[in-house]
Amino acid sequence: MLAAAAAGGVFACGSNTQQIVLTANDPNPTGSPPALAMDAWAAQIAQQSDGRLKVTVSHDATLLSMDKWFTGVQTGMADFGMYVPAISDGLLLNNVMNLPFMGWPDEHATAQIYWDLLAAHPEMQAEWVGLRVVGLTVMPGTHIHNVLREVRAPADLYGMKTMAAEGVLADSARAAGAIGVQVDFTKMGDALASGNVEAVINFFGVLAAYNVLEPLKYHTMFGAGGINMDPLVIIMNSDVYGNLPKDLQSIVDAAGSTFQESFDAPALTAAAIAQAQAWGHDFVQLTPDEVAVWYDLVKSPVLDQWIATAQAAGLPGQAVFDDTQARIQAANSP
Repeated sequence: MLAAAAAGGVFACGSNTQQIVLTANDPNPTGSPPALAMDAWAAQIAQQSDGRLKVTVSHDATLLSMDKWFTGVQTGMADFGMYVPAISDGLLLNNVMNLPFMGWPDEHATAQIYWDLLAAHPEMQAEWVGLRVVGLTVMPGTHIHNVLREVRAPADLYGMKTMAAEGVLADSARAAGAIGVQVDFTKMGDALASGNVEAVINFFGVLAAYNVLEPLKYHTMFGAGGINMDPLVIIMNSDVYGNLPKDLQSIVDAAGSTFQESFDAPALTAAAIAQAQAWGHDFVQLTPDEVAVWYDLVKSPVLDQWIATAQAAGLPGQAVFDDTQARIQAANSP
């Protein structure tokens, strides 16, 4: 029996073999591309283990509510969970991957940068208390989407009730004079319909998955890498991992590549943009000079402040920031 697996268990599988059944929480709607990628990941684990390890995936956040996506896996309410790293959960250094206007490369290269940073900086690994990252991909670039008007310069966002994917994007919106609004992703549609949210900073696939793309008629595009590119990870309770047989640990680790390969981010974005264009939505494609205005806006209150906060906490914020920028520049070099 896996003593630490509060959410899972061990059941008979044949005459001489035990089947380990573990649970996984997914906040995404059933059938959405991220959910399908997690299904493919679970299927790979079952196949490679010859059925000895089964992961039961619960979509639509039915296993853990939004406020427990992180702590629920830490405490064993679920054995695995899909998750977007957040400062509010103590992942300050890891949040370097969420910083805006860094010039992130494509999704695959950005995911590799994250893996490399985790390997190079033990302080980043240490923030995953009680957890292990077993799958990692990167979502497409985030952009600004709103219901009111064309947004080209920061002043155009002023006073707009804005929902951001995570903390540093919310800080960026507030730097432009927007009003930050926190809403559960599953309730975005209601918030837009009621006027409690007027703008969303996220990537197109999320808007399509939660059926809120149509009312967001104005799209401000910040280039291929967007404002930022949020990591999407599969986390596992570290005690549960530690109690698995070594060969099953290896299978769990290897299945992370299936998760990344199954999440077809470019196709997801292209389909959503095509639908928005068919609806006659307004698209603003910012020039590099126009993007630089937004970078200048957030450099002090967001980027410099992130470094200062990490340094004040005794963490190597400047070193991680500089390393990240160097890896981005290398990935973008011809």
